[in-house]
Amino acid sequence: YAADDVRYLPAVATEIKSRLAKTGHMHWVRAECDALCDPSQYGFNPATAVEKVRGAGSCDARQLNVLAELVVWRDAAAREADLPARAYLRDETLIDLARAMPKTADKLAKIRGLPRPTLEQHGETITSLVTRGAAAPTAGVQSLRGHEPTPGERFAADALWAAAQAICLNQSIDPAAVTSRGEIGELHRHLANGSEASDLRVMRGWRREAVGGPLLGFWNERKPVTLARG
Repeated sequence: YAADDVRYLPAVATEIKSRLAKTGHMHWVRAECDALCDPSQYGFNPATAVEKVRGAGSCDARQLNVLAELVVWRDAAAREADLPARAYLRDETLIDLARAMPKTADKLAKIRGLPRPTLEQHGETITSLVTRGAAAPTAGVQSLRGHEPTPGERFAADALWAAAQAICLNQSIDPAAVTSRGEIGELHRHLANGSEASDLRVMRGWRREAVGGPLLGFWNERKPVTLARG
């Protein structure tokens, strides 16, 4: 039963390698596999952890300070419990804590989704962190709210996304493996403003070679992008 789950994998690997050899994409796959095996990208970074919390864009500066305190605490508590951070305490609960800013045990107990064992074990720590975060300076705290595009910007970003999809499909690549609609929208904002976009994933490594570079040609030099027939 267990062997049947994997017995076909050698044959699949052989077929995939054959297809990659025909398309010339083997070096892209190796680069992506090397990146996925790099332990550094899976480490916890307190400086960017808040940005990865779902719903953080709805928080104001004071709430973001509270959230920053809580997300660092959650990572440490989850490690101690040997659980993934989001399994230990959901992002939605962190956001509720940051918004409500409960500074007493009674108010903390009213937070929806806060497990009772966590409340009993860490309640005092949480209220202390909330108090410290709420008192922290807000000057210089950057809002995480996304840019709301105008209809014209949205139309232009959609055109750039369509070009990205065509470039991918013409090379037999799943667009989702390279980039996303949101990232292409961000790329459009950089290009429209004339600002540097090299920090975007689609503009780094093999993704730039496969898609980012051709997109720049499409944007800057008006090189045509066509969708080849399959």
